[in-house]
Amino acid sequence: MKYVLSAMALLALSPAAAANSYETELSTTGVETLHVDWANGDVELIADDSTGVRITASGGASSGWLDYTDFSVLGGEAKAVFDTKGRAGNISVDLTIRFPRGLGVEVTAGNGGVTVTGGSAVDIDAGNGNVSVSGVTGDTIVDAGNGNVELEIPQNFSAVADLDAGNGNVVVGIGGGFSGEVQVSDGNGNVEVTFSAVPEGLAVDARTGMGSVTTDLPGAEAVTSLMGGAISRKGNSCSLKITAGLGDIEVLVD
Repeated sequence: MKYVLSAMALLALSPAAAANSYETELSTTGVETLHVDWANGDVELIADDSTGVRITASGGASSGWLDYTDFSVLGGEAKAVFDTKGRAGNISVDLTIRFPRGLGVEVTAGNGGVTVTGGSAVDIDAGNGNVSVSGVTGDTIVDAGNGNVELEIPQNFSAVADLDAGNGNVVVGIGGGFSGEVQVSDGNGNVEVTFSAVPEGLAVDARTGMGSVTTDLPGAEAVTSLMGGAISRKGNSCSLKITAGLGDIEVLVD
């Protein structure tokens, strides 16, 4: 079933200011997912007690950047899209969205940082830019081409977090009561994972092709080789798996 777009301009500005900033709100009736496809510019998504999807976009020097955006609702998805298709040069538009906590988030970003705070699940595909995710209660998937990745996993997390970084450091903080699964793959960069408490039954398998390994996790064993090393710990209820091509690995307890 298709849902009709409900959009309301929230900002009345002078013509000059209006060319650089735009605000609108989308209805979340029947919506389960917030989908963002953003070519150039930083993206910030914040879950709160909103009843709608509140969007603020700030553009560059060109007054026509809104011609390349689409803010709409179709079926169970609220969309924010910025795609110049090569017709408008290298325009950069920054995006901020506040959305209801129960929505899942899907983000495809070309050039720019991505920050997500909260939400029921997140799936991010980032080309060039740092990625920061915190407070997501469900499955968390991040595929980052070039940029650092930071993930803060909330307490009592029982889902899957899968991080894939091409070039950049990965830092993960895991809250207490963890019973899920974290997987990290990093081609070129250091990986640091810190537990606020040692989860019961935690299994660890961390390996680097070239770099050092460090851990103070009780029951874990660190082994070094000529160029790389590995950290292992037996467990059967939750897990951490790290694969690094070139970079150091640290698994710590706060």
